[in-house]
Amino acid sequence: MGKILNGVLSQLSPSLLALLVLGLTVLTVLSDYFVGAEISLGIFYLAPISITAWYGRLLPAFLLSVLCSTLTILVAQQGWQTTAVMIWGGIAHVVFFCVVSSLLVRLKAVLEHEIILGRTDHLTGVLNRRALFEQLELIFNLARRQRSPITLVYLDVDKFKQINDSAGHKAGDAVLNAVASCLLKHRRRTDLVGRLGGDEFAVALPDTDHHAARMLLDGLNKQFSTGQIPFREITCSIGVATFVSMPSSVTEAISFADTCMYEVKQRGGDGISFVVYNRSSTFSQ
Repeated sequence: MGKILNGVLSQLSPSLLALLVLGLTVLTVLSDYFVGAEISLGIFYLAPISITAWYGRLLPAFLLSVLCSTLTILVAQQGWQTTAVMIWGGIAHVVFFCVVSSLLVRLKAVLEHEIILGRTDHLTGVLNRRALFEQLELIFNLARRQRSPITLVYLDVDKFKQINDSAGHKAGDAVLNAVASCLLKHRRRTDLVGRLGGDEFAVALPDTDHHAARMLLDGLNKQFSTGQIPFREITCSIGVATFVSMPSSVTEAISFADTCMYEVKQRGGDGISFVVYNRSSTFSQ
């Protein structure tokens, strides 16, 4: 139930959320007024305040807290409470509402941070394998519906084991970080960059045919060959598979690009292999 409610509220525009908060606030104050001062319904102001804090910002939640606390004082005037009691009650409501708002904003920030950590490779900062596959499912489905090409790049660092053995894992980590930074630097806003594991990376280029992919990847390969990573002798084997028609699964697409990359490995590495995939035929470019 909570997931459904969160899904619905997260899809609302800011104006609709504001109307919802206003409606809940008005409903609460009217209910509180007609019930009478003997039974306070002030706790129900938490609903609009919580929505404001979670889906909006902290300052509007604080302002709404003050407004709702003032409304509780106005409703209490019809009862037997003294002025001092009403003011004290209002202050207590403000403090309580503001504390709850602060905790909700902090909790949301922590949860969002945890989500990011769960989807990010801890070493390089790009998407991890799980997050990459999830995003690939989405963009392949979109490409299938729009009947647009998509290019998948599979990149492997040549002789990476020798780097770890000769220079140490710290040097190997520096190479991986530099490769990831280079991929991120040259990606477009719609492209995906992820680490499949070890020294293997994948880049998804939506709505990109083999001609556009060739221009993008030729420029990227030059960055590796001109010493843009810590060791000038480091090269990469890159397999580039352009899908004119979509494969049956993301795993099949990754496997196809991997095979394309392995052909470069067999030739000694330090190169790019371009292949176009079609259901009826598959050919190199």
